[in-house]
Amino acid sequence: MKRYKAYLSYLIGILLIVYVIVSMENVIISYRNANFKYNNLYIIISVILAAMIGVILGLERFAEEIKKPGIWKINWGKVIIICLPMTAFSIYLILYFENLLPYFIVQNFVLILSTNSVFTYLIFGIILGHGIIGSFYKSDESKT
Repeated sequence: MKRYKAYLSYLIGILLIVYVIVSMENVIISYRNANFKYNNLYIIISVILAAMIGVILGLERFAEEIKKPGIWKINWGKVIIICLPMTAFSIYLILYFENLLPYFIVQNFVLILSTNSVFTYLIFGIILGHGIIGSFYKSDESKT
């Protein structure tokens, strides 16, 4: 029964965050339609909320790690290879509209993503959050 309560709280947490993200996306679209540009703060808040969904999805494994004995460690390979690119992909709209990307990246990556869906950065944010929480683990090694 305890596990079902945990799953129900995961579901409620995810649904609340999705509701807030959808509300933020409506604000982003309204702002874009009125001003013909994106507000960077709204995009950053949406990415943080999407990353929180990823963190919630990884909480169950993280809770199991907490119970293990050992020393906390960070999987730096995962942080560098997964989390850093996902951070850049999550904020690609900001980088694009602030002219911080080289032209070949804009031509081959950003325009393809933006044409199919402007909100793909949220998917990258979810992967980022899951990657962050998944990077922490406990090692069986004990310091002596």
